[in-house]
Amino acid sequence: MAESKTTGAAMAPLPCLVCGGLVPRDGRAGRPAKVCSTICKSRRDGQLKAIRNPRPPKRKGRTVHDRTCVVCGVTFGHLNPKSRCCSVVCVLKRAKARQAEIRAEQARQRHARTCERCGVEFAMRRKSGKANAGVANEGRFCSRKCRADAVRIYQTDREAKVAEHHRRRARKNASPAERFSHLEVFDRNDWRCGLCGESVSRDLRHPHPMSASLDHIVPLSKGGAHTRANSQCAHLSCNVRKGAGDGAAQRYRLGLMVRRTHNLLMRNKVAPRNNITP
Repeated sequence: MAESKTTGAAMAPLPCLVCGGLVPRDGRAGRPAKVCSTICKSRRDGQLKAIRNPRPPKRKGRTVHDRTCVVCGVTFGHLNPKSRCCSVVCVLKRAKARQAEIRAEQARQRHARTCERCGVEFAMRRKSGKANAGVANEGRFCSRKCRADAVRIYQTDREAKVAEHHRRRARKNASPAERFSHLEVFDRNDWRCGLCGESVSRDLRHPHPMSASLDHIVPLSKGGAHTRANSQCAHLSCNVRKGAGDGAAQRYRLGLMVRRTHNLLMRNKVAPRNNITP
């Protein structure tokens, strides 16, 4: 038979490590018990835990600092000398305002532009509705003035390049070529199209179909000269329709349209607008 683990004689009791009471020993082999009950055992575990993971001692007599809430402006006392808000409500309001500031800064950086005319940094306005407040041309200019100056410079450079191109074509065909401005011809013709006879707007710019353009009466491709006598004012659309022709076919079609309109008005017994009197 197996030998028993107990001894015959009882051993002397030991003092409890928690309460100091006696811990009875029944003579069993192995480690002797150090506590007398489960309550003392739990207290002993807590003591060992405190020894292994000591907590910092609590400070007594902490100073209460007077602070002013950055949201509502109320004076309050707090143990933290860096506290800024008096309550949870003010903390949430401050966090919401801070998020709004961050979003605004991100939007400003996203829409930040540099004016191509004056070099000033500006925030491009968001497009609302049909136009971008009429200021920036796709974020290229900071104001109407800069945009107008850029358009004027562009038109001047473009007219100079077009005039040089015309002179080069005329010299290539051994035709005379003069240096003159497009505005000289437009003012001479009183800003009236030489192909359709209608007035030409001074405000419209290229590439608008009704803007002013320089038309050569005898096309350069057919040996025409780039001179004031061989140039006239014309709508851009009329000039494109004319092409390399002499304009006679276009004027003939325009006369047919005018006669058809006049016949239609007379057939319906409607007086022309020129004869209507108030």
